Amino acid sequence: MFQLFVAKLVLVLLPAGIAIATPGGDNLYFVEQLGQTEVKRQLGEGHDFLTGGRKESCIDSAQISAWIDEKNQVEDTVDVIRNQEELADKLEIDINAKASGIAKIFSGGVSIGTTIIRETGFNNQTFVGLARYKWTKSGKEVYESLPPLTAEMESLLTEDPAEFRRRCGDGFTRRVEQGADLYLVIEAKEQRQTSRSYKNIDSTISLGFSKLFGLTASTNVSDEQKRVLDNYSFSTKCYSVGGDPDVCAKHNLSLSGMSVLESDFAQQVKQAKMAMADSAKRGEFLVALSQVKEAYSKPTRRAKEKYWDVFYDYRPRLVKLQNWLAKEGEVREICASNDYIISLCQSGRRAIASHLESCAVQDFWQDDECRYPNSDDFAGILTSGDLGFFELFQHKGFQGRKLKFNLNGIFSREARMQPQVLYNLHDRAYGPFHDLMTSYQVRLKRGWKLVFFEHINGTGKNLVIEGSGQLLKGHVPGWFNDRLSSFKIIRTESFY
Repeated sequence: MFQLFVAKLVLVLLPAGIAIATPGGDNLYFVEQLGQTEVKRQLGEGHDFLTGGRKESCIDSAQISAWIDEKNQVEDTVDVIRNQEELADKLEIDINAKASGIAKIFSGGVSIGTTIIRETGFNNQTFVGLARYKWTKSGKEVYESLPPLTAEMESLLTEDPAEFRRRCGDGFTRRVEQGADLYLVIEAKEQRQTSRSYKNIDSTISLGFSKLFGLTASTNVSDEQKRVLDNYSFSTKCYSVGGDPDVCAKHNLSLSGMSVLESDFAQQVKQAKMAMADSAKRGEFLVALSQVKEAYSKPTRRAKEKYWDVFYDYRPRLVKLQNWLAKEGEVREICASNDYIISLCQSGRRAIASHLESCAVQDFWQDDECRYPNSDDFAGILTSGDLGFFELFQHKGFQGRKLKFNLNGIFSREARMQPQVLYNLHDRAYGPFHDLMTSYQVRLKRGWKLVFFEHINGTGKNLVIEGSGQLLKGHVPGWFNDRLSSFKIIRTESFY
């Protein structure tokens, strides 16, 4: 089976019903929510696995049955999300094949999942979390292991495989889960640039996300965690699929500028969850939460034989699309934190969108139209955060104790060094190394400068070293000898 959605761990289980096989007709239908519109769909409906486009239902619906099972399952989760690909995984967008999700994101698809991805940005100053309350009421799937095509489509497949693919796609909807979903995209933005001396910031922000979503109400918060959380402003954006269509507005779940430690937002979330559960249990406003697609296959004496030997094998293109998605994620993250290469970012996004289209549109089968991404195409973007390094020495002539800092990938949130952030050399992570520097070596990209401060937190006298792209070796002036306590990397100008 070619599954395009990944099942998630069920955290809470309620009594489930008994699965039964029911003849076709109305039992084959389900509802899919696209933006504010609900569209009636059918098990057996065709899909283009490259573009994610819907095709005709070429399965003979008169000869298939729907296997229906009552589930009544609840998932209540919060995850810290680091990039677009992780977000797509958590949203259960077409990540096995990647292609459908990509095509919808860049072609303006209107599903809730693709809307969330388009509206969520990632940068090195903001943490993003995805909270989800999912109530699965039931599942239904095509009961037959090899559902037959209609006589017309069987004939078309033999006579004109390319036309069959254009009309029927690469596969069909095998299974659908029905219920209601509540999503909160939570952003934690740093209010004051600090020395980053706190440990385990990621886990503390995750705790803040969980408290807002009502999952850790009784968890004690340490003094250090309070200091971290007090320095972040939390914002939420609410999305719902199925259930009460007005649940986000009724419970005021899209807010900005919240403090985790002072907010009663979790109580609003609790009420919204109860409303969603009540409507789902009553069977009101049920929509498709996830779908499983399966490639067309035909029986042989040996085993199932995929139709890939009959018409075009799309799988190599899926691999290339997956690579383009990864490259788009790299470019997006860097550009979100790097406003001095705006023109490069704009042209880079256009180039990626063009290549995605070349690989996804079914009429472009020439190999030269769909290729793997080349990092050289986006070198200006991908290397914009590689600034160089600097090394501090205790004595003259670059002798004695030393401390080296690599300044590569600074626009990634995982980078050890980031721009505009103060670093204190009193921290144990650096030795400590305060009040020791006498000589230095610096190779810093032009357009940046390194500012050394006499005291912690960027106070006292300062010494500035301008980047030139060349290796600079020197000794600090006498008035600054053995006085360095903190530093900051600052951009001075743009060259793009």
